[in-house]
Amino acid sequence: MRRIGSAALCATGPVINVLPMAVHYDPTQPLSALAAQLAGEVKKMRRHQRYDAEQVQRDLGRLGDGDPLYGPVINLKMFDYQLDFAGVEGITHQLASGPVRDLEIAIYINEQGELTLELLANAERYSESTLIRHASRFALLLDQLAEQPQRALGELDLLTAEEHVQIAGINQTAHPVPAETLASLLAQQAARTPDAPALADATHQLSYREMQQQLYALAADLSAAGVQRGDIVAVALPRSVHLSLALQAIVSLGAAYLPLDTGYPDERLQLMLEDAAPKTLITSVELSARFSAIDSVKQLHFDALYTAPDAPPPASEPTPQDGAYIIYTSGSTGRPKGVLVGHEAIVNRLLWMQDRYPLQADDVVLQKTPSSFDVSVWEFFWPLLVGAQLVMAPPEAHRDPEALQQLFALQYSAALSRSALVAGGDSVAGYPEPAEPKRTSR
Repeated sequence: MRRIGSAALCATGPVINVLPMAVHYDPTQPLSALAAQLAGEVKKMRRHQRYDAEQVQRDLGRLGDGDPLYGPVINLKMFDYQLDFAGVEGITHQLASGPVRDLEIAIYINEQGELTLELLANAERYSESTLIRHASRFALLLDQLAEQPQRALGELDLLTAEEHVQIAGINQTAHPVPAETLASLLAQQAARTPDAPALADATHQLSYREMQQQLYALAADLSAAGVQRGDIVAVALPRSVHLSLALQAIVSLGAAYLPLDTGYPDERLQLMLEDAAPKTLITSVELSARFSAIDSVKQLHFDALYTAPDAPPPASEPTPQDGAYIIYTSGSTGRPKGVLVGHEAIVNRLLWMQDRYPLQADDVVLQKTPSSFDVSVWEFFWPLLVGAQLVMAPPEAHRDPEALQQLFALQYSAALSRSALVAGGDSVAGYPEPAEPKRTSR
């Protein structure tokens, strides 16, 4: 670079310039095709070889090393390494190579065709162990290309044998998932701790036994309305114990629940109902008018708890392969789409969460995520599978930081989606009395 004309070509001394070159990599092409492409790019770039890299960087307004013009450099050093002065052999010593901004890959090929690879790196960006791994990968690539020069570049293995073993170990995450469902796990926990506090809001407090009695009674009404295993049941209720009981009753029948966020516009709710075609809609008398235009969906109003529930468990139990719930996408890329998630998948997720971030029986989980968001599923079911207590935040509290702050002021070990909080303070009216805090973070 930067030697133009016969005089410059014969001049003694280094004349070097470094210019950035864009490399468009096609993983289906062989090395020969990439080499021909790069040769063409170098030929084009030679037209600008007098345009110093420092001038390019200055003209682009890139000052200092914070915004470098180029990254790694490949330096092919084709020199005459045999110094022979009338029979007296000379020895070369490279005293310095100059500063390296990022990474320089120097390739030496001597007269015997032997290749030497040298990596020069900025010590602030590359550790010695990283460079050793890079050198091993280069050797691996050269071996593969020597054996199969026409092999597609995208098929070349960039990992050493040790790295393959390491990745295989990292990905050894397979584990048996018990053949359980949300319904079976809820029932098992209720049998273990029937008198423990299970579900609460500002008006109601239910033990595990009382919660099971309520959801079995609602499940019986759903069965009487024709809901069967495999059906879809829509739910449009404000956040309360009624919402939690409705979801539990639906999955106990082997049906899948479709949460309808009442904060959505009517057009969005109608689209979801028409697309999912649920058998029944559980809602309140106050909200029923919003759905009266959809004649194909029968409504079941659930405004008050049952006074003397005595219904038995549903006769038909779901299987791990049955659907548990449907969550609709936002529709940001087009028409919203419903995604059906089965019991096996959500049970696997919740058991993993309990294994990694275990809840204790005296923990209290605050349910504050809208039911149309998939994170809400963890809040609705996780605590009730392990004997903890689920407290339902007031409707729309997730939009009111001050209301949430009041709830956090309860001395609960409160696990939320992605975090857990413990705070001290006075009781919020209508909610259970605070217990001693258990944890400060999760």
